Order: sequence, then C-alpha cells, then structure tokens
Amino acid sequence: MNDKLILLGKKILFVEDDVFVADVILLHLQNAGANIVHVDSGKEAMVALMREEFDIVLTDLAMSLGTGVDLLEFIRSNENERIKNIPVLVLTNLEKDNPLVQQASQLGVQGFFAKSSTPLQEIISKISDVLGIEENSEPPVNVNIPRDIMQ
Repeated sequence: MNDKLILLGKKILFVEDDVFVADVILLHLQNAGANIVHVDSGKEAMVALMREEFDIVLTDLAMSLGTGVDLLEFIRSNENERIKNIPVLVLTNLEKDNPLVQQASQLGVQGFFAKSSTPLQEIISKISDVLGIEENSEPPVNVNIPRDIMQ
C-alpha cells in the first residue's frame, strides 16, 4: 500500500482552534487518505461524537469553549462504549508539568505531540500504530470509488 494513503478509510475527529495549525495538519491527514471532521472546540467535539462514529480523536488541550480535558472527561465517562473506548491523541504546546497535560495523561490518552516540533509524518505514523494499521497493508475492501473515476 502506498504510505501516503495509510489512513485511507479511517475517520478522525480533529479538534483544534488555531486556524493555521488546523489547516496544515488537515492537509497532511487528508493526503494520508483520512476522512476528517474538524471542529474548533471541545464542546463541538462532544456533539460530533454523539452524532457520528470515529476511529480516533486528535485534540488540542488548551481551547476556548471547553478544554481537551473537558473532552477527555466526556469521552472516558460516557455510557456509550463506542465513545468511551475511542483512542485519543493529544496535540499541545503545553509543558509536561502543566495541570491540563497531567489531567489528560490520567484520563488515558494514547500519546502526546508537541504542536510546534513534531514532524507531521510522526503524527500519521502514531495514528496508524494506534489503529493497528500495517504500513504495507492493503486498503479496506469497502472503499467506494466514484464511478466517474472508473470510466
């Protein structure tokens, strides 16, 4: 499989309120084949989780309208097992000793990334690892290819 499309068929909830950061990461995730739903607050993420199914959540911690910790508390205490057990990765520029980082760690996340210094390919690799995607695996069989491309 082409490494560029390693996330083909995966649905990611991306929670980031910095427009520049969001645009850069969105582009790379989409280029990796992922289906992305982007929201800019923890509260919007909670609504999205109730409406749709996602394979993973990639979230900032320090946001307006609900922090990433508020979102993690919502996820981990949710009665819906699908939501409660969803893997979560955190993007942040907060230091390790920041209370939000410590709280997020205690709530159970699959990894932390420094927004300002983590190579985007490292984020994509971690997402694929967490989702159990083999780097040389075939794309999902149920991927729909538009008819106009096939003709």
